[in-house]
Amino acid sequence: MVWGSVDFYKRLIRFALFFVLPGSMLALVAMLALYFVQVGSLSLRITRLDDRLAAYESARVTAAPTPGADPTSGAPSSSPTSAAAPAVPPDDETSLPEDARDLPSPTPPSGTLAVPTPLVLYPDLLQPLPTFAAAPGKVAYLTFDDGPSARTLEILDILDRYNLHAAFFVLNHAGSTYDGYLREIVRRGSVVGMHSASHDYAKVYASVGGFLQEFDANYRYILGTTGIAPRIYRFPGGSNTGHAAATGAAIRAEMNARGFFYYDWNCASGDGNSANQDPLVLAQNVLASAKGKSRVIVLFHDSSNRVGTVEALPMAIEGLYAQGFRIDLLTAEVLPVAFAPG
Repeated sequence: MVWGSVDFYKRLIRFALFFVLPGSMLALVAMLALYFVQVGSLSLRITRLDDRLAAYESARVTAAPTPGADPTSGAPSSSPTSAAAPAVPPDDETSLPEDARDLPSPTPPSGTLAVPTPLVLYPDLLQPLPTFAAAPGKVAYLTFDDGPSARTLEILDILDRYNLHAAFFVLNHAGSTYDGYLREIVRRGSVVGMHSASHDYAKVYASVGGFLQEFDANYRYILGTTGIAPRIYRFPGGSNTGHAAATGAAIRAEMNARGFFYYDWNCASGDGNSANQDPLVLAQNVLASAKGKSRVIVLFHDSSNRVGTVEALPMAIEGLYAQGFRIDLLTAEVLPVAFAPG
C-alpha cells in the first residue's frame, strides 16, 4: 500500500468507520448519560430541599408557644414575680426572634438604654453615641460572628470577587495566624466589631462589671492588633439571650452610656446550628428570611468548621441581588436592628 494511494484512503476510511466512529459515539453516549444522571440528582436535591423548607415553615406555624413566653411577641416573660428560670435559646445565635425590629429612632428610648451615670469602669472608653441613619431602598448587610478563623480568608476572597465588604464580630483568638487574619479583614476594607473575649456565657453575663471586663479585653485585642478602635459590637447569643436575663438591661445601658450600640440581626443563615451544613439550605434560609423586608442584617458564622457557610455565601449574595437588594458595609452609623428586650 502506497502512501496517498486510493487503496490507502480506502483503508483509512474503513478504519475510521469501524474503530474511531464507534468509539466516539460510545463516548458521546456516556457523556449524555452522565449529564442526565447529574441533572436528575440535582432535581432530587432541589425537591428534597423544597420538602425540608416546607416542613420547616409548617413547624414554625404550628409550634406551640414556649412556656413562660408572651405569645404575642415571642419573647420570654420578664415578669419580676415569676420564679421560673429564664428561657435559654435552643442554639447559639441561630434562632431569629419574631420580635426583631429596627430601632424606631436614632436616639435610644429614655429609661431603657441610658443611665444617669455610668459605672466608674474603663472611663477612657467613654465617647458620644453615633448618629444613626437609615439607608434608602432595599439594603442588606453581611455579618460574620466568632472569627477570625481558617475560613476568614476564604470569605474575604468571595467578598473581593463581588467587590463587597462585611462586618466581622470577633473573639480573642491568640496567635500570630489569627492576628494576621484580623489585620487582613481591615486591609481588605471590611469592619471589625466586638463579640466578647471568650464567648463564655457564664463569664460574659455574670455581672455588668464582668461584661465590661470582657468588652474591654476584646476592645484592646482588636485595637492592639489592627490599630483601629472598634465602634460596633454584638452580644454573644443576641441581645435578648436567656443567659443575660438578669443583667442584660443594665449591660445595654452601660454600653450605651459609653457610646457603643449593639447590632442584632433580622436575617439568619442558620449556620450556627451545627458544623458543615448543606450550603443550599443555608443560602435558602437567608433568602427566605430576607423575603418581604427592605433592609436586612444577615447573620453568618466565621468558624473553622463552617465550610458550608463559605460555599453558601456566593448563592446568598446572588440571591439577595435577585431580590433587589444592594449590599452595603455595616458601620457604627448604620441604623441598628435590635431585638425587643427579653
